[in-house]
Amino acid sequence: MDDLKGIPRHYLGDDLARLDLTPAAVQARGMAGAHGEAAVRRAARRAGRTPTADDLRAVLAEGMPPLGERVRLRAAVHEAGHALVVASATGRPVVLPVHAAGGLTELGDIDKVGATTVAELEDLLVMMLVGRAAEEAILGDVSAGPSATSGPPPAAPA
Repeated sequence: MDDLKGIPRHYLGDDLARLDLTPAAVQARGMAGAHGEAAVRRAARRAGRTPTADDLRAVLAEGMPPLGERVRLRAAVHEAGHALVVASATGRPVVLPVHAAGGLTELGDIDKVGATTVAELEDLLVMMLVGRAAEEAILGDVSAGPSATSGPPPAAPA
């Protein structure tokens, strides 16, 4: 996520130094750095000024088909299952974006795997599987996982 936030910051210089680019980074997840650069350039060109986070998000959303109602509900239920476990285990609030590319629950310390205990890995496994459990409990069945509800984002035009 830090890298995805760093791409627009790099191309905008200090113009958005204080702006939280987390929502745009979540939306850009799965895109290559070139997509991020192209999005910043298009947002700036359209705005005719330093783009805002909303300008950037609007450009990132282009070309991505919206999720259908059924898929959006499934993604929301799935991500809510993850959030319940994360919030109850950590006590921290959780933000769950559901957008054209699907849903996402991000753990801030996921990169520390390798220095974790077996108990921490078991907690991580529970968090990962509870999305499917939420689908079954609320919707009566489970999806095939992320690949069934979202694909890779389309290539961004230059």
